[in-house]
Amino acid sequence: MTYGRYMAEVSGFRAIANTDPDNDTLRTIAQRVATQYTKFVRADEMGLGEN
Repeated sequence: MTYGRYMAEVSGFRAIANTDPDNDTLRTIAQRVATQYTKFVRADEMGLGEN
């Protein structure tokens, strides 16, 4: 994912024959991408990372 000069890589996993929802990070991927995007926007608004 990119936002302006920022870049992030988001990954997840799902174990074979997974029966434990807490061990399935792919189900939360959309939430994690949205959270990272929000962090990028806030950092940009605050001018973080500028020299």
